Amino acid sequence: MSQSDVVFVVGTGISAATSGNAATATWVGLVKSGISRARQVSEAVDDEWERLVQGLLAYGLRSGSVETIIKAAGMVSTALKDVGDIAFNDWLSDDVGGLQVQSTSAASALLAFPFPILTTNYDTLLEQVGSRHATDWTDPAGFHEVVTRASDAIGHLHGVWNRPGSVVLTEGDYARLLAHDSTKALEQAMATLKSIVYVGFGGGLSDPNFATLLEWHRRTFPQSSVTHYRLCRAEEESPLLRAHANDHVVPVVYGDTHDDLPSFLARYAPATSDLVTNEAGLARDVVQEARELLRESMTTESVLADASGGDLAVRDLVLPPILLPVPHATFVRERIRRGRSEEVERLSGHDEVLSHDFFVVVGDDGSGLTTAVKWLATESSNTLGSAAPLFIRFSDCRIKRDPFGIAVRNASIGSGLVQDRDMPLPPHVVAVDDVSASIPRVSDRVLAGIISSDAIVKILGCRQGDEDELISRLRELGVSPRVVFLGRMRRSDISELARKLAPGEADRIAEEAVRVLEAEGLRRTPFTVSLLLYLALKGNTTEARSLTNVLDSYTSLLLGIGDPHTNDTGLTESDLSAILANFAESLIWDEKPTVEEAEALRIIGEVVTRFGWQASPTSVLRGLLHE
Repeated sequence: MSQSDVVFVVGTGISAATSGNAATATWVGLVKSGISRARQVSEAVDDEWERLVQGLLAYGLRSGSVETIIKAAGMVSTALKDVGDIAFNDWLSDDVGGLQVQSTSAASALLAFPFPILTTNYDTLLEQVGSRHATDWTDPAGFHEVVTRASDAIGHLHGVWNRPGSVVLTEGDYARLLAHDSTKALEQAMATLKSIVYVGFGGGLSDPNFATLLEWHRRTFPQSSVTHYRLCRAEEESPLLRAHANDHVVPVVYGDTHDDLPSFLARYAPATSDLVTNEAGLARDVVQEARELLRESMTTESVLADASGGDLAVRDLVLPPILLPVPHATFVRERIRRGRSEEVERLSGHDEVLSHDFFVVVGDDGSGLTTAVKWLATESSNTLGSAAPLFIRFSDCRIKRDPFGIAVRNASIGSGLVQDRDMPLPPHVVAVDDVSASIPRVSDRVLAGIISSDAIVKILGCRQGDEDELISRLRELGVSPRVVFLGRMRRSDISELARKLAPGEADRIAEEAVRVLEAEGLRRTPFTVSLLLYLALKGNTTEARSLTNVLDSYTSLLLGIGDPHTNDTGLTESDLSAILANFAESLIWDEKPTVEEAEALRIIGEVVTRFGWQASPTSVLRGLLHE
């Protein structure tokens, strides 16, 4: 609670308590009411059908067969939908939407926690008590906002009554749910999370939604280092200890009766003064925010980020780095010598972060070194659960008494992990990009600072050719790092990235990129491949005879040459390229990575005046920023 590492998942027990134990507040009660409704509205339903469904329900509850119980619910759903959608919708509206709030104590105690709330319930009783909105798994954007704390809405894992298409009852519904993007997003968000607190789920199989949720939990967290909790009554503790012996879920007794739950929750509710809340009124999850910030930077730095007009899920464009145990050239020679399958010797990034805590990642130009160290930091953070990822550049470490410590502190403030320099750092992972062991008065201090730091995992990126000196210096300081090398992309990697970029044209643009790579002998680095896929998507690979040609074509596309809708400056490609070249030269001579807007306008204005162009520096800058 104190670290905000909590998400609540709420079951029918809360609905029963809030509705005064209304029969249809429980899953079994709702199915039984559906049997009665089907008898009323369907001519095809008879006594034999009812006996069969009741028998399946009773057998499933008695034997512990979740599949049998869901089969009974499926028969009810099918019988009502066979009459028509209105009959099914009316049943949900009357028997679930008609539930009234009779007691607010349990719901109010739960809503007092500034943490995300998900539920397997179909009703909106929590929304009524807390004046909140509802979202469900069929709304990926809204659902993502709930699990990332951007919204205080209640997230309905299995649907909500007033959106009948979202309600999960049948085997087909469950299959559709598991394949949906919202479920995948939930798995990604909650795999980095936190402790799940299950509340309102009694013993036994009175709620099959919980049984299916628990199956998902066991698949999602098979080796989780995070403990999860299930609130229960005293008499339920022993059987639940046996039931959860192998899934990292710990039963926690809240009292002897259901009436003890509100006071138990109130006792553990954190004081709002102890937590920093966001605009949604929920406790900030600074660790997850740091992860999202790093993921976003990986995507925005990709040349593919805007290639399809913003229709992509941002993180889909970042593939795991291609890691090798030796330099790429050595890897290729060894593979040829052994005659082994090309799929054998790559390293798994996920397995690497599970096994090592000090990395040196080696890559040459265009190999995606920066993205690789960021990816490893994020993956390490995910694996550890509550450790935040930090990224710094070696160039951020200035000649000071503690260059690394100051850079880490600045990165922590910049990512929102801490508010000021005096706050203690939370558990963290650190990635340092472009490390060199040969900078006088800096390298030794930085390396010593990295080794002595509190970072749980340390990831150093360096350019190929610099690794021997760096590794030697680390070993002199008592550290034997795990050394991995970045490899080239294979045809299968290119095809996978093409599918993420443009599913409908993946085969075409992948083949075009591979054709150019093979014909011109270009290296299959992520940078070059991304440029070629971009150009292939835009139909502009005919001049791609070298990396310089590829860059020229890419720059022309960015500058909007030949498209009056994107280039309204009145300047030609050569004119705009000259402005960019002059701008780059100014940055290099001044040794600045960025400039203020006024300085940028001055630089552009000098070029415009020098050549006598009839263009406004402001419109040129606006156009360049847009592209």
